[in-house]
Amino acid sequence: MTTLKQLEALAAIAETGSMDAAARRLGVVHSAVSKQIKDFEDSFGYPLLDRSGRAVRLTVEGVEVLNRAKAVLSQRDLLLERFASKEVLSRKLRLGVTELTALTWLPRLLQAIQAEYPRVAIEPEVDLSVNLRQRLQAGQLDLAILPDAFAATGYVKDKLAEVHNDWVCAPGLMQGTSRIPVAKLGEYTLLTQGSLSGSGILIGEWLRRHGVVPKSTIPSNSIVALVGIAASGLGVAYLPQSVIRNFLEAGHLVQLNVTPRLPKIHYVTMIRSDLAMPFLRSVVELAKRTCDFEHAYPTGTAEHNNRTGA
Repeated sequence: MTTLKQLEALAAIAETGSMDAAARRLGVVHSAVSKQIKDFEDSFGYPLLDRSGRAVRLTVEGVEVLNRAKAVLSQRDLLLERFASKEVLSRKLRLGVTELTALTWLPRLLQAIQAEYPRVAIEPEVDLSVNLRQRLQAGQLDLAILPDAFAATGYVKDKLAEVHNDWVCAPGLMQGTSRIPVAKLGEYTLLTQGSLSGSGILIGEWLRRHGVVPKSTIPSNSIVALVGIAASGLGVAYLPQSVIRNFLEAGHLVQLNVTPRLPKIHYVTMIRSDLAMPFLRSVVELAKRTCDFEHAYPTGTAEHNNRTGA
């Protein structure tokens, strides 16, 4: 008899690409996943996995069974979410966020989810926007919070808030300037968030439209690292107001009056359309209520560094 555990094992292998990763996803040992799949294959009489190569792949029959397995698991999840109370709903929530969310309001969101769904195991992941979207598409994340830099086809998007970035540099790097045309920034090294960042993609496109061709760039995958690089005087950076506020007050950075101003970055939640279950929709509503990009969390890097003198 086919069991839900067998369906879960097959789906986990398809999403993670290996039995070891599937076992970690399901919280069991490798041998348990292997047995589930073998028993599943025995009930069909033909293999569902191609084990001939280094990576485990689904056979043609395995792909067809997987599609039906996903439909069954989806209906199972929908049934549980609809009829189980919030206090007893037990499942995992794989939540992907970018660094800025982690530095600002992520703790408040996690606390709100835990209060509403005490038996839900939250697995937060902090990564770059492009990587989060790829993991969302592959079914390795349930929900992502990131800049609105990607097409909505196949996804459910909900608007959260706008993030304001400002141009900053170390004191003295651009002395004697008041209003600075954006084209002049091309004379300096620009510290950018890179091509894997949603903000980096959007602001990079904006700079190109305004004809800004910097003499050189220093890309970084970390906002916190960019703060340090900017404070060292190596170039000019665009950074979120909530991250730089304390550094401006402490005199480690100065804000530049560049015209025109940078565009606002719109942040959204993203869920795959086929996975937009009531539980995830409820988490989206919690995200809307707790979202606050304007203030660094009390233990955020900027405030911590000022307190410790780091």
